[in-house]
Amino acid sequence: MLRAAARLSVVVLLAASAEFVTATPCSACNCVPRTPKQLLHHADAAFVGTVVAEQPIDTTTTVQTFAVHGVFKGALGATVNVIEPIGSGGGSTCGIAYALGARVAVVLSRQGDGWTTDSCSLVSLADLEAVAPSPVPPRPEPSPSAFPTVPPFAPVASPGLGWPAVVLGLLVGVAGIALALSLGGRSGRTHGRPAPGPVDVPKAPLPETKPIRVALMLTNLEGALEMQEGTAWKKLAKSVDWDAADPVRSADKMARFTLPDGTRATLRPHSEVRLLAAEPPSFSLEKGEGWFEVIPGAGRRFSVATSDARICSARR
Repeated sequence: MLRAAARLSVVVLLAASAEFVTATPCSACNCVPRTPKQLLHHADAAFVGTVVAEQPIDTTTTVQTFAVHGVFKGALGATVNVIEPIGSGGGSTCGIAYALGARVAVVLSRQGDGWTTDSCSLVSLADLEAVAPSPVPPRPEPSPSAFPTVPPFAPVASPGLGWPAVVLGLLVGVAGIALALSLGGRSGRTHGRPAPGPVDVPKAPLPETKPIRVALMLTNLEGALEMQEGTAWKKLAKSVDWDAADPVRSADKMARFTLPDGTRATLRPHSEVRLLAAEPPSFSLEKGEGWFEVIPGAGRRFSVATSDARICSARR
């Protein structure tokens, strides 16, 4: 009787807990590899423009306003609002937000009556110009792009004890009392008998974890820029993903490249730099000399670590 009451109390407790606990889904951004030509083909619109304003809709959604300089595909006006699933509180792992004042190429997809983009659609202006027809001027009027319909921030209730917490506490107490009575009765019935031996419970294997990849897109490559792959150095052209595991160096000439936030880096001959973190940008200048011209912005951070190398300039 007591054991049945204990089992019933535990079942009720688990059922009640299910009303108040929900699992948080974990996800990662998995992009299908596409060439710039394929990105343009699947896009609803594409343009080159400058970020002139941004407005947070909530902690995981931001709308950035672009001044459109040229249109590669679609019908766009002089300005366009782009809904981006990222904000101060996080958001989609595929979300992307451009730096204010950055001049970039953007590939758009329709989201209801508005426009959106993500990191899977990231492409450099040089690569887009190589596969797209010549850009045409935008229409004089702003593009018809709606903001997401997200309600304003609701007031946050104080975390006091409500009736769900009271009910949950009562159920925990009932389950604990019933379990203690059940164990006490079982102990009385087995008095004088040898205690059962230990039971080996097989341990479940730990889930495999994959290392987090730290990478940045390098664009506007100039000069003799090389990336290490294994023990060999490979010359880079146009644009490439820079992985933290692979250092980049300049050969016998000066080399330049641009980061997604608009930062321009220049390396003197025989200089080597390694990526430490993508956000905020952080590098290690292993040897040689380098210049870093950073796009200014409130709250932005940028760091370069060095030992025997030299930073000639780090402008903001």
